[in-house]
Formats: sequence, C-alpha cells, structure tokens
Amino acid sequence: IASWIEGGYSYHNDANYNTVIIKDSVINAHIYGGDSHHKDATGNKVIIAGDSDINGTIYGGYAMVPDGEDIGNWSGMADDNTIIIKDNAKMDGAQIYGGYVSITKAMEDYIENNGGKVDESMFTKENNTLTLDGWSGSVQAVRSCDNVNFYNMNLSQFVNNSNNPVLTITGTSVHDSFSNIIGTDNTENLGSKNINIGLSFQGGQDINAGETIRLVQM
Repeated sequence: IASWIEGGYSYHNDANYNTVIIKDSVINAHIYGGDSHHKDATGNKVIIAGDSDINGTIYGGYAMVPDGEDIGNWSGMADDNTIIIKDNAKMDGAQIYGGYVSITKAMEDYIENNGGKVDESMFTKENNTLTLDGWSGSVQAVRSCDNVNFYNMNLSQFVNNSNNPVLTITGTSVHDSFSNIIGTDNTENLGSKNINIGLSFQGGQDINAGETIRLVQM
C-alpha cells in the first residue's frame, strides 16, 4: 500500500538511470522510474512482470517545474526512459507515460501569450520507449512514447482476428490516448509527433501474405 513508488526522486537535481521492478504485486498507486523537480528525469526504467495488477499511472520519467521557477530559467527533460510490460501483468487500470513534463501556470501563460507555441527543446520528451514483451491486453493510455515495441509476440491468436487486438486503449478522458504529445503534458494544444512501431514474433510461426494483425485499437 503506497501513495506512489519511485525509483529515484530529486529536488533541484536530476533523477536519472533508476530502475523499478514490480513483480507479482498489486499496485494501487502511481509508479515513477525517475521523478525530478526543477531538473531532468532521463534514462530510467520501469518493468512490470509476473502476475502484477497495476492501477495507477506509470511514468518512465517525470520532470516537474514547480511554482516559483523564474521565467528564462526553465527546466524539464524526460528523455530516454523505458517501460517494459511482460508475462501476465494486468494493466486495465493503468495509464502509461514514457515521459511526462509538467510546468507552472506562469509558463502556461507565457506560451499562450506567444501564440500557443513553444520550442520543444525547452521541455523535451525524446526517445522514450514502451516495450510489450510477449504481452497483450488493455491499458487506459499510452502517451509520450517515441517508440512502441511489440516483441516476442505469439501472433496466431491475432492473425485475421480484428476483434482481438494486441493492445486496446480503453480510457475516455482528455489524457487517455495513444499519442506522442509534444512538449508539456498540461498544455494540450502543442500537438503530437510520430510513433515508431517495432514488431517481432516468436519463431516457428507461419505469417502469410495478405493476413492482417490489429496492433492497436482505441
């Protein structure tokens, strides 16, 4: 029982290269690979394995710029984080964020007063990865992941079966989607960017021309 689980936390410094492993556990809390206030959260990893049941948001890296931060001295990078889901993990109650950057009201006003545009280099979320390692099922959201990998899949149960996607997105709120949000996550009008899809499947499977597999359904 916890309010949150963090691999690494830092205030006024970086929270980089931490690892959280959840196995055979019921988690009713948010999970952070790295959580930094004022600095960066990069290179972190979260692994969900075994018969775990996750009910909360998983952040590979979470970078928050608290109130009081001086304009022009902004920070917040959540890059190169990895989330791996495997085995029989139950994820129906989970949201997945490869990287998350939260900014202040003052910064939101600054962005709005400058035409709603911001240089993404100010708040980057680059090269964050979600890997589904032989796993399929439902989650509420997959956001801010440059790379989504479907690895070691047993495709026989998915071939020519549009009613059985590998990944189903079930959330209905404004923050629930399968999208790669640019910049900050609490300013929705900055748009999104492409997601790179990787796919590998277990050996010995016959995949024929013309057959279809539904990877993602919303």
